Amino acid sequence: MQEQDQHIQSDLKVMDQLPQSEKEGIDPAQAFLKDVQGSLRTTLHPEREKGRLQSESTQKSKSEGTVTQSQPIQSSLSVPRSSSLRQDIEGLLEYDRQLHRDTHTYRYADPYVRKRIAGQVYEWNWLAKSLGIKAGVIISKVRNRRTHIFARWPLYLPFGLSQVVTGSLLIQNLVPSLPKVVLRPQNVISSESKVIKACESGDILEMQKLLRNKQFHPNDRTPDDLTVFRYAISSGNPEVVRLLLENGADPNLPYGKFETSPLNRAFSIGNVGIIRLLLDAGADLEYKDSKLWTSVSFLWDPSRPAHTTTTEIIQICMSRGFSAWNDPDTRGWSPVHRVAAWGRGEDIRNLSWKGANLHSYTTDFLWGPMTCAVWHNNPSTFDAFMYLFEIEEVVGIIDSRGWTLLHMAAKNGCEHILRTLLVIGADREVLTMGTQWWVLDELDWKRLTAETIARAYGHGELWDKLVEEVDNVKVR
Repeated sequence: MQEQDQHIQSDLKVMDQLPQSEKEGIDPAQAFLKDVQGSLRTTLHPEREKGRLQSESTQKSKSEGTVTQSQPIQSSLSVPRSSSLRQDIEGLLEYDRQLHRDTHTYRYADPYVRKRIAGQVYEWNWLAKSLGIKAGVIISKVRNRRTHIFARWPLYLPFGLSQVVTGSLLIQNLVPSLPKVVLRPQNVISSESKVIKACESGDILEMQKLLRNKQFHPNDRTPDDLTVFRYAISSGNPEVVRLLLENGADPNLPYGKFETSPLNRAFSIGNVGIIRLLLDAGADLEYKDSKLWTSVSFLWDPSRPAHTTTTEIIQICMSRGFSAWNDPDTRGWSPVHRVAAWGRGEDIRNLSWKGANLHSYTTDFLWGPMTCAVWHNNPSTFDAFMYLFEIEEVVGIIDSRGWTLLHMAAKNGCEHILRTLLVIGADREVLTMGTQWWVLDELDWKRLTAETIARAYGHGELWDKLVEEVDNVKVR
C-alpha cells in the first residue's frame, strides 16, 4: 500500500511541475490519481489488494474539451503492486479519446479496462461446481439513474415439477436504502406445449384463451431457459407482444445461455413495431448480454441478410438517446465492426455521420472496421470506407499477423475489392509475418505475398488477369 501511495505522490508531483503549456488535458488524470490515493489511504488493508474507490466518474464535455465531475459511482479497483499508475491513467485517457466517449459514465472494473454501467452478467459458477445449481445475477443500468438487479435460482418441487425463482431489485438514484424487491416464481414448461406453439405461430386468439384460463405467465421458461415472452417476440406479431406486456411480461427479463434481453431479440428480427412496444414499456436500450452485446449489435449477423429496417431502427436508437455506438464486446468488436462485416454501405455512412469511431480495433488481430469488410468479402461496406478514407490510409492498413487488405482480398478472391486495391497502388510484394491463424496448413508459419495467397486459395487466374489489366493501364 505504501509503495502504491509513493507512486501516486510521485506522479502528482511530476504533473504539478509541468510547464503551463503542457498541462492542458491532464486534469482528469490528476483528479483520478487523487481519488485512487484517497481510496488507498482510507480503505486498503495491508493484507488485501482490492479497495473500494469512490470516484467522480461522470465526465461532461465542454467546448474546449475539458472534463468536469458529476455523480459519484462506487466501484471496485484492483491495484497492481509493482507498476506505476501513470501508464494506467494515460491508457484510460487514450482509450476515451479513441472511442470518443468523454460524455458517459464508466465503472472502473480494473485499472486497464473501463466498462459502461449497463447490463452486466455475473454467473455464480461456484454454485454450479459445488451444488450443480445454475444461478446468476444480472445488473442493468437504465434511464433516470435506476438500476435493476435480477437474480435467478432454480427451485425443484415434488412429483417432477420445477420452478425458477427470479428476484428483481430496483434501486432508485443509486440509493439502496429504499429498494423495491420483487420475487416471482416462474414455471418451467415444455417447449412443445400449447403455449409455446401459440406464441411461435402468433395465434393471439389462442393466447388470449390460455391467459384467461391461467395456463401460463409470460415470464415462464422452457427447460432451455427461454421465456414464453421470447417466443412471442420471435413470432414477429406486435399484437401478441402487446398482449403479453399487458399481462405481466417483463421487458427487461433476460433469458438463455447468453442472458439475452427481449429487446435484443426484437433487434435480431428487425421488427420496428415490437421494438417500439418494448421501449415504451421500459426496455433498457443499453443493456449488454454476457458477450457485452447491446441490442444494436444484433442488427447485423452472418447467418442472414441485413434488415431492410436497419436505418429506421438506428433512427429510433438516436431519438431514444442511445450512446454505446463505440462500445466493444468481449472480442473488441463494436457495432461498426459488425456493420462492416455483414451490413451495407449506407449503414457505415449512417453511423459515421452519428459519430461512430471508424478506427477502433478488435482485441484478437487488431482489425479495424475496414479490415472486417475485406476479410468478410463485403464490397458494399468496402466502397463506403474507400469514400471515407484517404488512399494512403487504406494501403497502410495491416493487422497483427502482418496481413494487409491486399493479402485478405487475395485470399477471398473478390474481384471488385482486389481490383480496387491494385489500382490504388497496394504493395504486391509486402510479406506477411509467419502465422498459423486462419491460414491453410500448407501456409503455416510462412511469410507470404498477396500473389502466393491468391494461388494457394485457388484465385491465381483472377490475380493474373487483374495484375495484367492494371499494368496495361499504367503503361498507357
